Formats: sequence, structure tokens, C-alpha cells
Amino acid sequence: MSKKPKVGMWSGLTAVTAVLTAGAIVGTTVAFHYTTTVNNYLDADTYKIIRGDSDEDTEYFKSDFTSDEERESYEAELCAQVEAEGAALLKNDNNALPLASGAKVSLFGHGSVDLMYGGTGSGSVDTSKAPNFKQALEDQGIQVNSTLWDLYSSDDMMKNYSRITPAAISDTLEANTQYAVNEAPWSKLSSAESSFADYGDAAIVVFSRSGGEGADLPSGENGTNDSWIKGQEGDGNYLALSAEEKELLQNLKTLKRCTALPPGAVRGAAPRCSYRPAAR
Repeated sequence: MSKKPKVGMWSGLTAVTAVLTAGAIVGTTVAFHYTTTVNNYLDADTYKIIRGDSDEDTEYFKSDFTSDEERESYEAELCAQVEAEGAALLKNDNNALPLASGAKVSLFGHGSVDLMYGGTGSGSVDTSKAPNFKQALEDQGIQVNSTLWDLYSSDDMMKNYSRITPAAISDTLEANTQYAVNEAPWSKLSSAESSFADYGDAAIVVFSRSGGEGADLPSGENGTNDSWIKGQEGDGNYLALSAEEKELLQNLKTLKRCTALPPGAVRGAAPRCSYRPAAR
């Protein structure tokens, strides 16, 4: 009878040890797989210079920058230059662009509040300090329709009408079924419709598509037989306009005349379409 407590104690310790061991194995595997990400997050040094007894300068490749801040500032300026030079204006009827300072515009499409800054995998970028589309326009003196912006940014819209893309870790076969355009239908914009006239100098439409490593665009002939096309997601081609996107453009066409369509400048970026009020 006196041995039972010891047996229970050892059984408990064995169970705890087994759980900790399993957790350590899984954690170690994941940590090794994402070594670079973990090191960047922890700001950990990934190398060490050992000079030994010699005072020889072993830094063969000298940096052009005196500090990380100087380097980051240069990188930001260079990226902006590359993006600007890579953009192509395909159509600009009636000189709709550039917009005049003080112009009052409305931003349409869920992509306007959820910009596609880059792709997945090596195409992903740190967007923690990136301005949103509204801020970027306002910095250039453009006035943005806050009523429409707030509607697209609302919890209900974000929950029900956000684009869906595969997770970073995704089974290759399952990845093909994890895409959804999920644009909000025109009827969901009714509460903001009265604000369109006050911000009618131009309507800017943002449509987004994602792509990258590990879980690229849906496979099959034109993306057919993949679950993303269920409902009103279009004709089976992930890059084609969905029914909701066509509906949005058609309704805007009754109010505006299409004048410009510049594509996104970087991989995975959202194409944009601008409109100007038709002559009355």
C-alpha cells in the first residue's frame, strides 16, 4: 500500500516528461525551419568575428553607410524610386491624372483599405511602418471620403469581405483551395452612397490578388475545379474580375467615366482604376 503514491508520482513525472520532450522536438523543428525569422524578431546576432592574436583588418567588404539608420533611409528612398519608375500608366483620358491638390476622391474596393504591399515568401515585406492608401493620398493634399473609408474598414466589412490567401505554412494541394477575392457587393455600400457626390472629383478603385512561394495561384485549367470559384467568384480564372468587382465597376460607370488604369508597380501589388465625373 505504501508504494502506490510513488508509482503515481513516477507516472505523473513520466507523462510530464513525455509532453515536454514532444514539445521540445516540435519547437526545435519549427525554430530551425524559421531560423532567420526568429533571429530577426529577437534581433539576435547570427555571426561572430574572431580575430585571434592578429590585429589584421578582416572586414573585406566595407559598408557605404555609417549607421543602420542611414542604410534604412537609403533603402526606403531607393525602393520608392524603383516603384515609381516601374509603374506604367495605361490610360489617362481627359488628363484625369495627376489629381489636383485638394481634389476630393472616394476609394472603392476592399483592397483600398487592405493594400497588397507585396507577395508571399521572398515577395513579402515589412508593412508595420507603411502608410495606408488614405494617408498616402492625404499627404499629397488629396481629400478622401472618410464615410466610405470607415465603412470598408468597419468590423463587419473586415470580417465578411476580406480577401483570403493561403497561410505561410500550407499544404501544396490545399493551397489551391485557400484563395478568395471576396469583394463586397455594391449593396453593402448603400449607407455611404450619399457621400459620393461630395467626393466626386474622382473614384479610385483598388482590386487585389496575391501570389508567392509555397502556395501560388490556383492550379488547373484557368483555375477551374478549385473551391475559390464557388459562389460569385468569377469564371474560374483567379486573375479575372469577380462578379462583385464587375458589379462595382458597372455601377460606378453610371456615375463616372473611366479614365485611367495603372497596374501595381511591385509583385503582388493591387491594380488601380481611376474615374472622373462624366460631363453633365
